[in-house]
Amino acid sequence: MPSLILVSAPPPVYQPPPPEKRPEEHFQSSGSINEEQVRSAILAFVDQNCCYGSKPATEMNFEQILPSSALHYQLETYTESRITKRVCVPYRGGIVDGPHMGAPPPPWSMPCHPDSLFKDHTKTMEIPHTSDVRVRENNFCLFNIQDSNCLSL
Repeated sequence: MPSLILVSAPPPVYQPPPPEKRPEEHFQSSGSINEEQVRSAILAFVDQNCCYGSKPATEMNFEQILPSSALHYQLETYTESRITKRVCVPYRGGIVDGPHMGAPPPPWSMPCHPDSLFKDHTKTMEIPHTSDVRVRENNFCLFNIQDSNCLSL
């Protein structure tokens, strides 16, 4: 019986999405802010934290409010991992895509495109040329190796 040796290959080179598929970015200018708005924002922040007291926020004296630029950004990344495992399913007849059909490709050379960027999901794919039929408990079983977790996070 031929043995299967899997060799890990590096992941493919990253290809950034085209500009028309990038998420929209919206920047808003807040203009100037007065003392009442500052105090209200501080009190809202204090309300979100159980151990913060509101007395300093209510009694604080403002000498000067200087506007400055600030940018809020959210960094979104995704990763991909690939795991192979053997799977056994009942053999129902037909062609067996085994090593006699050619050498199996390394898991990283198989194309696996995400359904959508930045959404957690799992894809299960069969690696070509890894199937074989075995007798198991008085049944024929089709074994193949699957790239069981082509993950895009």
